[in-house]
Amino acid sequence: MTSTLQARDLLMDRAQGALTGLAVGDAMGLPGDRWPHARLRSTYGWIDQLLPARTGDRTRRAGHVSAGTLEAIAVAEALRDGGGRASEERITDRMDALGDRPRRPVHVARFAPLGIVHTSLDLDALIGDIVICAAPHHLSNATVAAAALVAGVVTSALDAPIGATGAVFLPAHLEIGFRAAEIGLGHGSPVAAPSVIQRSLLAREIAMNAESDASFLQHLYDVIGTTPAATEVVPAAVGLLVRGEGVPFRVATLAANLGGACTAIGALATAMAGAINGLSVLPPDPVATVRTVNGIGPCELARELAALRH
Repeated sequence: MTSTLQARDLLMDRAQGALTGLAVGDAMGLPGDRWPHARLRSTYGWIDQLLPARTGDRTRRAGHVSAGTLEAIAVAEALRDGGGRASEERITDRMDALGDRPRRPVHVARFAPLGIVHTSLDLDALIGDIVICAAPHHLSNATVAAAALVAGVVTSALDAPIGATGAVFLPAHLEIGFRAAEIGLGHGSPVAAPSVIQRSLLAREIAMNAESDASFLQHLYDVIGTTPAATEVVPAAVGLLVRGEGVPFRVATLAANLGGACTAIGALATAMAGAINGLSVLPPDPVATVRTVNGIGPCELARELAALRH
């Protein structure tokens, strides 16, 4: 009985780590989002905490999250309301409330909750739900593969037994992510695009071989790229995950200092790291700030999804 309770508590901690990590990683990237790497570093030096950011003629409070996190929360709520099952109608209703439209870009972060509600035993079902949860969008096969990689890492981390945390288990989780991405390539509209798997492998190599965090970030920015394209944000997130050894706030900090689409990249990288190591290793202050500033409850929502895991 004790081991069963421990396993359930660990599952809940990892689920909360995934969805809360997504929000924290997003918010950490706010100050330098869409900035060139050099401008970010010359302006801020090194970001290691939540900071406000000026966007156009308005200032956003420290802890503010982007549309990607709000879409992930909306998908999570729709999954909860459907008893863990995806429904295009529920997804569309939630996205309409956010002002999402078919011509707007799809944020890969919206698919991360599927890694909480699905086990890794049926990756085909997970990927089928990625297609459903894209509504009202129609995805390319490259985007499905990218989303599947992230969700695959999350579900693998939640399935891991007691004690299977830390950087030593990263290769196993990434292997499930790569397997999911391969299946994902068979879904969506075929497009001419680089391989998200091969780019992720390259990002992992850059992360493992860099002499310093600064040189790693510069190399990742120059070689992998940090545009909002799914085939860049996901490989970049993999690189950050590996360089940060799966420690959520370290991963979020690296993302905040990268530049480009660093809210999107930070959200994905920290969601995967949070799934591996759990909410319990995230500092409580940024978690509380993100919850308060945005009026969201990722911890409670993640627990509800984990209870519906199938």
